[in-house]
Amino acid sequence: MKTTVVVCTRHRNEELKASLSALRMMHALADQILVIDNSSGDPEAERIASMFQADYVIEPNVGLSHARNRGFMESSSEIVFFLDDDATPERSWLQEMLPLFDDPQVGLVTGRITAGTQILTPPGDCTWRISREHPHWLEIAAFGGLGSGANMAIRKSACGNNHPFDERLGSGAPFEQGEENFAFAKLIKQGIIAVHVPTAIVYHPNKELKLEPFAARSLAFWLLLLEEFPRERGILIRYLWSRIRRIPLSWPRNPQQPGVVISAGWPLYLRAGLRGALLYLRHRRSMR
Repeated sequence: MKTTVVVCTRHRNEELKASLSALRMMHALADQILVIDNSSGDPEAERIASMFQADYVIEPNVGLSHARNRGFMESSSEIVFFLDDDATPERSWLQEMLPLFDDPQVGLVTGRITAGTQILTPPGDCTWRISREHPHWLEIAAFGGLGSGANMAIRKSACGNNHPFDERLGSGAPFEQGEENFAFAKLIKQGIIAVHVPTAIVYHPNKELKLEPFAARSLAFWLLLLEEFPRERGILIRYLWSRIRRIPLSWPRNPQQPGVVISAGWPLYLRAGLRGALLYLRHRRSMR
């Protein structure tokens, strides 16, 4: 089964070099490596891509979802892996994830992301599968139960001829986050099976969190989910209410507890709520 690894980058050439070097040292090599430069072009990034026998493509529309979609469409393989330019995989990364796609119902596979000794993705050492038959499939997909975009692979045919990532979301877009989680939820709703593999490990730095902007963007993302998943609105409302009440989840997630946003209290809820609602209203139509 042929594979492509897409690495999206923008003015981070040293990180890109380390990422591509790690890809070329894996036990099993990808059939294609695509570097998607999310800028108007960078000769140094192109040179680095050439050093590691990677194809170099410019995507001038700024936004991580634009870059990932371009890589998805440019890839020559049925199975498309995604790796951030500041992430490095373990040498067995492809070997751990690719066999899951032998099942034709599996359209999405994610792996573990670690920052030093901290695990940023769901805890536990067991591989687990999620479909729309699972009672909590939407919460798991949309709110961190499957992992994130720094370590994921998608079956191309599971998306038909459509781009998997909503370009209103992700770094560089108005909502700035959630593009992979939104894609996970959409794919599972369409009927694919998603698998999380904790033995497929990628190392990724843990970024500093600015609490109030993050909370506002999180609320805007939740409002977008309410709009895009009308039949599941009850699930989304119950999930938010359970987080506010700090009820532990029934499925694995890091952190299991509500985290810094919920723990911050009502003054932050009100400020972030207003900012998030305005962000959602300002951009939900213009970015369609």
